[in-house]
Formats: sequence, structure tokens, C-alpha cells
Amino acid sequence: MLAPEGIVLGLGGTVDYEVQWVPSVLESLAKDWGIRLSELTDLREIETERDLLVSIIGFIKRGIGGERNVVDPAIIHSLAGRLPYTVTLGGTPVRAALVMAVRGVLATVHLVSTNDETRALLPEGTRTVSSALEDSLFPHLIVQYPAGASLHMADGMVSAARANRLIYTYDPPNEELVLAAELGDAVSRSSLFLISGINIFKDEALLRERLTQLSSVCERRPPDGMVIYEDAGFHIPGFSQIVREHLLPFIDVYSLNEDEAQDYLGRAVDLTDPAQVVAMMKDLQSLIPAQHLMVHTHLFAAMIGPEAESFTPAIDAAVHMASAKYHFGDSLTPEELLSLSSFPRNLVAGPIEKELRAAFGSSCAFSTGFLLDTETPTTIGLGDSFIGGFIAELAHTRG
Repeated sequence: MLAPEGIVLGLGGTVDYEVQWVPSVLESLAKDWGIRLSELTDLREIETERDLLVSIIGFIKRGIGGERNVVDPAIIHSLAGRLPYTVTLGGTPVRAALVMAVRGVLATVHLVSTNDETRALLPEGTRTVSSALEDSLFPHLIVQYPAGASLHMADGMVSAARANRLIYTYDPPNEELVLAAELGDAVSRSSLFLISGINIFKDEALLRERLTQLSSVCERRPPDGMVIYEDAGFHIPGFSQIVREHLLPFIDVYSLNEDEAQDYLGRAVDLTDPAQVVAMMKDLQSLIPAQHLMVHTHLFAAMIGPEAESFTPAIDAAVHMASAKYHFGDSLTPEELLSLSSFPRNLVAGPIEKELRAAFGSSCAFSTGFLLDTETPTTIGLGDSFIGGFIAELAHTRG
């Protein structure tokens, strides 16, 4: 195992309630509450359990994933009480730490809440720094639906083209994101610092205060230290620009997934169309002028930036990790991860890579996704697993 001192993963972890996909329960509730297809709009905030079901079915109809805020934790507990669920750990830094341990890499994880579940499920040997003064538990509700998932409504049917995940949160500690006093010292000794989990703030003044503090932490990174930012679905979309204004000067690699990319651009992107993918990367680069910009999708991952080619092994390792997590699930073993190399790659990505390299030349790195066929895909934490695989490979190559 590589020691935990060299890698700091922030900024907050959670406990997740991962509910099982039982369409009959959702269909029954939709019928009882009289939910119609015309109501399936994108609700930015969930105020009732009925809102929650409208949101879930709406995401399935659109075939995408997302994250939304819930105003009352009782809403989460109520739906979880109607479906079987598993208790797991969530939050990008925690899920990244879990998959990194599969590759023999430990980390220091920054937490803003602690509880028995977190202490029990973190990888043995993980170091933590926490701003929490006492234990608390605010579980996130995780809904995963498989490809072809269908729900029969009173006035029609909705179905999903591919598998995805939904996240619903009521989480005051992560909304405030108090930084631990030890974080600056930890970053000053690290070679890799992951920033994530800044997406559920509700108060702009508090967000700006945290970003000022976080900027001071970033200024303490060693001369050869690297800062990696993993984006997420912002509950208040405009706050993403405020984060970039503060943190882009410190970020070496800015990473986001396909849902976040399309949300920022305000348009759908056909990820099988090379011209649309090139346009997506160019437009994102204009919107997010990061030193290195990385987009991970269900078909491929791509990076653009002056030293992008040097990240190729890490990007490929990230695709391996996320794909293995999708196929094998939370109990992923080192042997299962290695076995993924025997799986075929998808054929769609070849023309896309060709067009990206024509557009960006040596300022582009690319990795093709795998062809995976499983009846029980794991869709929660794929972005976290991706960035965990990315960091684990960098940890091995950077020593």
C-alpha cells in the first residue's frame, strides 16, 4: 500500500441509502398520487415525496442522471422505507478512496461529518481529517435504474435508453462544508489534492467565504503538487461559475461528466457524432478555461490541454476503474479489475478520437470505453471511481 500522506481527497463524505429498483412500487405510487406525463418537468428542489417521484420518473424519461436537493430529510426516509436499500458510503473523496484501495493506494480524506457507518466502511489505513465536532447522519438517497427501465403510468409509459443514477440530498454539514483546521497542513505535504463536493451550497456569501479559505489552502500546495477538481451537478447552477472564478488559477486538471458538460452547454450532445464531440470540447474550453479539461462519458474519456498526452496512462486507468465498477459493483477486487483488459472496447469511439486529434493535435488525450453487458450495472459513483482510478495511477507513476 502507498502511504496516505501523499494524497488528500476533499471535501466531504456521506452515507448513502442505495434503494433497489422495484418498478412496481414506483408505478403504484404514481397511480395513487395521480402523476401524469405532462408533470415530468425538471424540479430543481424537492418539497414533497410526490415531487421526489415526479423527479425520479422525469429523469428516467429523459434517460439521464442528476442530483437534486430535498427540503426535508423525512422525504428521503419515507421513500427509502418503501423500498429495500443498502447502506454504503458516498461523496467523491470517499468513493475515490474506496476504489484507490483496490490498487493499493491509501489517502487522507477530508470529512465534514462523521458517524459509525463512515468509520466502519472506510478502507483500513485511511487517514481522516474532519471539521465535525460530533457525530451526525444525513443519508443521501440513491436511485439506480437499469437500461430499458420502464414505468407504466396512467396515461402512458416512460423508459430509459441506458442505465443511470439519481442522487437526492438533505445534508447541512456538506451544505456548510466547514474546512478542518488540519487541511492546509495536509495539503502542504501532499503531491495530489482532489477538490470536490462544492455543489450543494445554498448561500452565496457562505460559498464565497469557503472558496476564499480553500484558495488559501491551495496556495500551500508544494511546488510540484497537483490540484484536481471533479465537478458535480450544482443545486444552484449559477454557483458553478463562482467556484471557477475562485479556483481555476489553482486547478491543474478540471474533470466533469457528460451530464454536467451538456448542462453547462445548454444543449444535448450526440456522443457518437465526432463533429458534435469536437464542438462540445471546444465550447467547454471557452466556458471553462482550465489548464487541462477532462470529460468522462459512458463511451470514452477525453482531455485537452498543453500536457494532455502525458496523462494518457492515468485516463486509461480511470476508464478501466469506472468500467470495472459498473460491471462488478462495490465489491470490486484487484483480480476483477485486471480481468477487464480482456473485455472488448466499443467501436463508436474510434472516429471520435480521430476527429479530436485532428482538432487538438498533441494537446489531446483519449481513452475508449469498454463494451459491457450486465443485468445488474452499478451506476452510482462511476465519476468518483473514474477520478479515483485517475489519481491512483498518478500516485503510482509520481511515486
